[in-house]
Amino acid sequence: MNTKLTKIVLTSVFAAIVFVGTYVIHITIPATGGYINIGDAAILLAAWCLGGMYAGLAAGIGAGLVDLMIGPAYVPGTIVIKFLMAVVASLIFVALNSKGLKKSGYVLGAFVAEAIMVLGYLVYEGVFLGLGWGALAGVYGNLIQGVASIVIGVVAVEILEKAKVLKKIKSYV
Repeated sequence: MNTKLTKIVLTSVFAAIVFVGTYVIHITIPATGGYINIGDAAILLAAWCLGGMYAGLAAGIGAGLVDLMIGPAYVPGTIVIKFLMAVVASLIFVALNSKGLKKSGYVLGAFVAEAIMVLGYLVYEGVFLGLGWGALAGVYGNLIQGVASIVIGVVAVEILEKAKVLKKIKSYV
């Protein structure tokens, strides 16, 4: 089996899952024009299943495509923020898992990834989109999205582990 091709296919599948979790399952916030979604939970799963650059690519591409359709001004920020979220969550998981702290790796990786999301969009909106302090209006929605994604992501990865799906996916990566 071609390992490189398998990684590309799995990256594409996770990009599609991120896209669906972001585009299909989202709630618009009228006050800010932003939206809350569960795409970050899919990004966390990509980080823990694929790891590193592949997870980062799946996250950036999947979420970036949604913003291309919904809010094109966000595309550059989203690609960078989501890429970093996945890579950092993966690195934290790998580091703690190697010390026998798998569950802590999931939880800490998820918290740091979501902190990157909240702070990343605050800076992007404030500086690059020119909202200044008005960017603070989006923090509350991003915090809700982050907490929900942590819970969904950690529960989902536990279910995937018990069903031996995670082990199967990781055997291809």
